[in-house]
Amino acid sequence: MLVYGVGSLGMLLVHMLSRLYPGVRVIGVDVYEGARELAMQMGAHDFLTARGGELVERIGEMTQS
Repeated sequence: MLVYGVGSLGMLLVHMLSRLYPGVRVIGVDVYEGARELAMQMGAHDFLTARGGELVERIGEMTQS
């Protein structure tokens, strides 16, 4: 699952997804690098910064699609 925008509601979604669906890989995406640490603490398996382009390619590499 990809959560784009990990502000307060996005963090809640990351937490819920990681707890309700433990076998699902949760990837958090935000423009603010400072959200990485909290997203990982809330259950995200990976985090991407949505700056600098190539986001689609990086997601494809992570999900092997």
